Parts: sequence; structure tokens; C-alpha cells
Amino acid sequence: MELFSSRICPFAARATLVASLLHLDVTLTEIDLKNKDPAFVALYPSAAGAAPGGAAKVPVLRDGDFLLAESGVIAAYLVDKYGAGAAGVPFNVAPTPKQKALSALLVEQVGGPLVSNFYKLLMNQEAEGQALAATALLAALEALSKSIESCSGGPFFLGALPSLADIMVYPWVQRFGVLSFYRGFSVPQEDARFRAFNTWAASMAALEEVKTTVMPDAYYITGYESYANPKPATA
Repeated sequence: MELFSSRICPFAARATLVASLLHLDVTLTEIDLKNKDPAFVALYPSAAGAAPGGAAKVPVLRDGDFLLAESGVIAAYLVDKYGAGAAGVPFNVAPTPKQKALSALLVEQVGGPLVSNFYKLLMNQEAEGQALAATALLAALEALSKSIESCSGGPFFLGALPSLADIMVYPWVQRFGVLSFYRGFSVPQEDARFRAFNTWAASMAALEEVKTTVMPDAYYITGYESYANPKPATA
């Protein structure tokens, strides 16, 4: 298998995290998102799920003669196809129907606001807008914390092992150093409302399979500078 990815992209990280946690033999092909390889641009439209007429995006998975786009779909595909044979891996490869339903709700109802407010906080240039986004982001994290507590008690959403639900939201949490650097954002460590979230985030970061997929904070801080401090448009 080959995964066209980019270390800076949290969407691509969903696929690389699943591949790492399942111990899959995947060749990672790094795509420079500011100067995309013409071969990748030409390949992208033939992938299932490719945005019609849109710019070539990562990730794209090549599994034999099957090309697949869209991060969440790729992550689920890898779990469905290869999870059952991945013995001894640190991943919940067989969630129950109830757990799948709860996971889908987490991604939709908590993951959506978490991701959208990550970008709103980072990209908003006004103090009032940043404050509103920070408040909304903390609300999403509090909801995530409650979901972990009510579903399994932790440390991960479904209990002792991470699952697809954790992978779908973790890449943005892993990039919170960007928000700290540019916007002074932090999650209270001693606040009981975020206890389960903080334990979850630390547990994810401690996994060796996760460590191999992430870069130092400085890498993301540099990579997201144009989001936080966009250059004025020229006439």
C-alpha cells in the first residue's frame, strides 16, 4: 500500500495514525502542499471520493489498483479491511454496534465543533472573535471529556485501547501547541471538567505508534504561520 500524505495536515494524520496503530506495511509518500507533485495532481481525480474539479488533497490511499480519497473514509477502510488480522496491536479493531454508534455521534457532535473552532481561533484576527472561538473550543473539549467518562471511563473513548473515534479528533489536539504559541490557548489542567480529556490526550501522546507519526511543535508552528498571520492582500 501507498499513502500520499503530508506531515503538516491533520486530516492526513488520521490515515497515518491508523496505519501506524494497526502496524500496517504502508509506504508514505510526502506531498508538499505548497508545491504539489504534478504526478499526484494527475493521480488525484481517479481516486474514489476525489472532489470533482477540486484541488488535489491529501490523504490518498493506493491499495493495489484501488485509489481512495477522504481521510475519514480511508481510516475506516483500513480498519475494516485489515483490523481483523492485526493481532496484538494497540487498537480496538472490533467495536460493538453500540460503540460504533456512539463513536459516530462523537465525531459528528464533538469532533465537528472541535475542528471548526480550532481553525476559527487560529485564523481570526480580532480579539473578540478569538475569545468566542476559544470558548467554543473549550466547550467542545468539555463535551469530549464527558463523552469519554460516560462511554468507557477512559483513558480512551472506548476504554483501554484507542479506536477510530479517537483518531478522528486527535490530530487537532496534537497541534494545540500552535494555538498556544499564536493565541495563548491552553486547556486547564486542574479543572475537573477537563480531567478525562487531559488523561486521554496524554494517553494518546504516550503511544509509541503515535509518537512515530508526529513532528515537534516547532514544525507545526512554522507550518501554520500563514493561518495565524496571513499576509495582506496585494493590489
